[in-house]
Amino acid sequence: MPIFTFKSDVLVYGNHKIIKLPDEISSQLSSRGMNFAEIRFLSNGGQPDVDAKPAYALPLEPDGNGSHWFYVPPSVYEVVNTKSILEIQLTPLEEWPSPEVPDDFIEGLKLSALYDFYHDLTPKAQWEWMRWIQMTNNPSTREKRITVSMDKMHKGMKRPCCFDQTRCTDYRICSNGILKITL
Repeated sequence: MPIFTFKSDVLVYGNHKIIKLPDEISSQLSSRGMNFAEIRFLSNGGQPDVDAKPAYALPLEPDGNGSHWFYVPPSVYEVVNTKSILEIQLTPLEEWPSPEVPDDFIEGLKLSALYDFYHDLTPKAQWEWMRWIQMTNNPSTREKRITVSMDKMHKGMKRPCCFDQTRCTDYRICSNGILKITL
């Protein structure tokens, strides 16, 4: 597995602090869609920062323009506030953790008797459902997507169809699938 090291400014949008991957690193990832990576924040000439947690398994979200970004973990905020540029080591992960499942989706799974079906899906497939559902700030659209998800899973579909996985899905910092924050 390749290991990438790069320096980056921390981008701030409201209360959100993110790191945008350099295009030359993002282009070498396995997908234009979401990826997962082990992230280390470095200091002391490229050595892991002794004050920070050694590594974080973080989702690399697509920015809608062919690159990726990730949230800076809250436990690293103190380091972020004292350094304008961070040195980062990124190792892509082949195995993904399962996503946190929101209560409204769990309720839909249980009411539809699909709880076991969903949990038997691969973590990548679970992330696709979560990303598709979270891509809206409109509560009625979200509710409709949960209902449609249950219907699709009842039909045996393991992933949402017609979902552009290269789009940014966090409505808090994206608009129309494009990251609002630019360098």
